[in-house]
Amino acid sequence: MNYNFEEIAVGQKILIYSFIAKFLVYVLHFFVFNLGLLFYFLVWVVTIVAIYGVYRLCTGLKYSIGLKLLMIIVMFNFLSSLIALIVLSIECTKQLRGAGYEVGLFGVKR
Repeated sequence: MNYNFEEIAVGQKILIYSFIAKFLVYVLHFFVFNLGLLFYFLVWVVTIVAIYGVYRLCTGLKYSIGLKLLMIIVMFNFLSSLIALIVLSIECTKQLRGAGYEVGLFGVKR
């Protein structure tokens, strides 16, 4: 299958960084100080970025519309988004390494 490796690499980076950002927002809110409504705004912004990353990644992997929609829905829950991140990251890493890219902890190394 002809994958779009540039889409996969960009989507993987966006997804990884958005998950880290969401994790930091949760840690900041629950352990440092209460953010109030700003917490919900930041979570929604990071979730929208994660959805964009999932869309780019799934487009690069040539996933069907139904699977793309399922992955996008999963991004709204913190725990399920972590599981989806792991599953998608393993698939991306496998495809990118098979194409000769060097993949590290935060995605493709340039």
